Amino acid sequence: LLKSCQKPAAVVTSTDQPAQSAPAQAAPAAASDSLFKLTFNNGKATVTATVATEAEKAELLKQLEATYVKDKFTADIKVDAAVKPASWLSKIADLLKLASVPGAELNIKGADISLAGSLADPKLGLVDKLTGLFGSGVNVVAAAFNADAAIAGAAGKFDEAIKALTASG
Repeated sequence: LLKSCQKPAAVVTSTDQPAQSAPAQAAPAAASDSLFKLTFNNGKATVTATVATEAEKAELLKQLEATYVKDKFTADIKVDAAVKPASWLSKIADLLKLASVPGAELNIKGADISLAGSLADPKLGLVDKLTGLFGSGVNVVAAAFNADAAIAGAAGKFDEAIKALTASG
């Protein structure tokens, strides 16, 4: 039954030339961006990173050890040859000093830097500091949670719901 559903493969034979198959060429793998993530809570830094070489990994560890006491940080650093070189590595000492604030979250992916937690506070002015440190080729974004705006929005929705309920009887 299954054989009747399949079409026979076309067979081409030639006596003039031997059959040759063209070698399959693999497409080059696209290099992904290097990654760096730091959280700082309870006086301890937690770092996760992916860098291109063992030398970059060694440099990152050296900077972490120079900034933090050995038992005040944990690091999970992977080396992946398919990753672009870490352009942020030359500025890591300055980044670590700026990010040593309780509740800090710092993420870097290639040329994109995002600040969250306490680092996103506009009063710290870190967006401007990091833009100045890295130059215009870097995109710095601060994602701050605005509690006042969230409360006001929720209160407004509550008021609208109550008005709708009372209007309908």
